[in-house]
Amino acid sequence: MHNHILIIGKACYNCSVNTTGLVHTLNTFMPCRFNTILASRSFTHLRAVFEEYSKICKYDIEKSIEREMSGDLKTGMVTIVKCVKDRSAYFAERLYKSMKVHYVRVCLCMF
Repeated sequence: MHNHILIIGKACYNCSVNTTGLVHTLNTFMPCRFNTILASRSFTHLRAVFEEYSKICKYDIEKSIEREMSGDLKTGMVTIVKCVKDRSAYFAERLYKSMKVHYVRVCLCMF
């Protein structure tokens, strides 16, 4: 099992390291390969893959996605990664942000 995780972690890292252009490589690799990995693996397995990726690369998987992707694809992938890492923290962050926006709107309406 550990060998399989190591292979997937290295594959994720190898897709992001390319001397001809990091963004081009990620945009061609990540959508199809990452969708497959994120959709077909258990959370436990994905946590192990993310940990292996962090050992290989100087950034963790979330930071790599944020640096190299954009738009809805980036949002979706970061959401999945955050839920895999800690689902409670993800929803706490979402709740905090929604309450913060609501508080600002209430304060603005008072003036």
